[in-house]
Amino acid sequence: MQWSELVPDLRFALTRGEEQSTLYLAGELDAAAALTLFRALPLPDICAGRVVLDLSRVTWCDGAGVDVLLALYYQAAATGGQLVLKSAHSAVLRALARHGEEAAVELARACAARMRAGHHPDQRLLQQAMGMALRLTGSTLGTAQVWDAQARTLRIVTQRGFPRDVVSFFETVNVGECSCGTAALNHSPVVVEEVRGHPSYAGTPAADVLGSVPVGAVISLPVITPESHLIGMISVHHQQPSRWPAEQRRRLHTLAHATGQLAHHPA
Repeated sequence: MQWSELVPDLRFALTRGEEQSTLYLAGELDAAAALTLFRALPLPDICAGRVVLDLSRVTWCDGAGVDVLLALYYQAAATGGQLVLKSAHSAVLRALARHGEEAAVELARACAARMRAGHHPDQRLLQQAMGMALRLTGSTLGTAQVWDAQARTLRIVTQRGFPRDVVSFFETVNVGECSCGTAALNHSPVVVEEVRGHPSYAGTPAADVLGSVPVGAVISLPVITPESHLIGMISVHHQQPSRWPAEQRRRLHTLAHATGQLAHHPA
């Protein structure tokens, strides 16, 4: 997926398919960015079918940003298409809910319903596993995420060492994105020795955000039950590009496997 910069604080990517188009946004959706985005999009073309919006990487949205989202919504309705807000950052949901217009409130309500995961039964187990993974590696940076099968996203339930803006950016991660999303997609660990050049990060907004921490290396380990259900993800990070020794990988894999054995087994 190719990301393009619209303005310094907003990037977008657009994928086209026979049945739907998917628009991804990352950054801040303010008045200037919203106007540029509106001008850049081939609205009549993409809105004629099903349009899926992924706003999980939009960490700021004001009234002008909501106006653009509503313009897309009405354009799709007028041309016989459909706009679906698949996933959105909490900042976007708050802006939609505050807007007051019925369509904006309904977009927020429907999106929140899709994303709602509640208190995951294995949240505490994943938190404990993350702590053990940090002790095994000597790292001070880590995350634990739960898997939302309906939305096909990972959601952070605990983290260590990351500033608030980075946690906000990675509030949810879609399947296939970053190392954790790729590990979720393939049900297999992903080892990254250098974030900047890795296919999961190169050219994406995530690489810029992690560079500010900094994060140079990461290993993401899916937690899977004996019935092959994905429960969540444990990720450990190093500040500099680093090798992950074979024995360390083995211990981390054993930890993830053991955590999956103890996890709640869906019916």
